[in-house]
Amino acid sequence: MLFIFNRRIYPEINPKPEKEIIDRIREAIFAEHHKLDARTVVLISLVDGSDLLNQTFGRKEIKSRKNRIKKITNGDLTGQATREVIEACQTALIVAAIMPAMISTTVHN
Repeated sequence: MLFIFNRRIYPEINPKPEKEIIDRIREAIFAEHHKLDARTVVLISLVDGSDLLNQTFGRKEIKSRKNRIKKITNGDLTGQATREVIEACQTALIVAAIMPAMISTTVHN
């Protein structure tokens, strides 16, 4: 063995945060809530995009809720929460793009 993949796995000290996240995702996907908070929408989008939903809940269960997941990730059920996330991201990008130019201009003058 070349010891290239030397990996140790330790048991988690506190499984509560992970369980709470999984419960939040389960509630959003399997219940028929019409409004979800922005954090939950982003979380589901990330988990869906990384294909972890199938691993967490099982392919069969996720397949039966595919339309619900699509509605959540596309923003059909989130309304204001999704707009807030998008606006915050856009604002952060604008600030990140403008600040170097402003700093460079003020430093050189």
